[in-house]
Amino acid sequence: MACAAAFSTPLAAPAAGQAALAPVERAEAAEEAGEADDRRHPGERLPDLAPGASRWFPDTRLFRSPRAAPLEPGLRGSALSTDLFRGDAPPGERPPPPVSGLRPGGTDFQGVVSLGDSYAVRRFGNGRGGAQVGVLVGVTARFRLATSANEYVASDWIVGLPVEFARGPVAGRAVLFHRSAHLGDEIMEQAGVRRVGFGHEGVTLLVGNAGRGPLRAYAGGTRLLRSETSGTLEDLGRAWDDAWELQGGLEFARGVPDQGSRLAGFWALDVQTAERTDWQPQWAAVAGVAFRARQRSGQVALRLLHGPSMHGEFFLTPETAWGIELSLGR
Repeated sequence: MACAAAFSTPLAAPAAGQAALAPVERAEAAEEAGEADDRRHPGERLPDLAPGASRWFPDTRLFRSPRAAPLEPGLRGSALSTDLFRGDAPPGERPPPPVSGLRPGGTDFQGVVSLGDSYAVRRFGNGRGGAQVGVLVGVTARFRLATSANEYVASDWIVGLPVEFARGPVAGRAVLFHRSAHLGDEIMEQAGVRRVGFGHEGVTLLVGNAGRGPLRAYAGGTRLLRSETSGTLEDLGRAWDDAWELQGGLEFARGVPDQGSRLAGFWALDVQTAERTDWQPQWAAVAGVAFRARQRSGQVALRLLHGPSMHGEFFLTPETAWGIELSLGR
């Protein structure tokens, strides 16, 4: 019996060691399968690619949306101080609207609400990467908050068919989309502002690193296939067209809420420029804290906008705006 016990102890040790190493081996296997991208947006669910992982309606993303892009579909609300209506702005798509209730310096207090998302429909994958197709839809609307009427200023709509892809350290997204802009009824009636034609269809492509570290960069561009805005530019006597757009950004995230902490600091910068604005850059930045609780995620951030307005109905109007933003996610 003593001999049996003496021999049984060293035989049991390897089994315990194997059990201790199993989580490490599983983590390495998960990383090879694309599961270990631990620098997605704080609170965003991780990709679940695995060999033969094609499926309908996957609940994760292969390419994370640019965090600072102001018209990216999502569930957001912002309160901004803006100079969109200041009277001394350079000539744009129309004379500055004669609105009332502006603060000293021509600034206004406005709210921006975004509703929408990108929904994955079908994923095709293997152990090293994959692709998925889906549907993208979103609207971003702006309202005045400093007046009792809370006039509806403008809104931008976008619908598209995105194809996300990832392989190794690279991820990207291509979208065939339609975008249109609409002016608020109250602004047209009370301030006599006329609508300008703004709308187009095109294909956009963004490519960046998959996010296996705290820093993420992305870049890409858009080729417009049809543009109503080209006619508007011609009517305004502008010498340029509306055929190309460029976009790039840089993001930093410190920590991931669903991996040991509930809060994570971040900042993000997005810059876009388009031929229709004579390549004037539109800067957008956010910095704040992301959180996750009860399978839901969100972020609270400071928001800064500078350059041509993000709204198509004011695409030639320079704007500087800053404020606070709340975003909610899945």
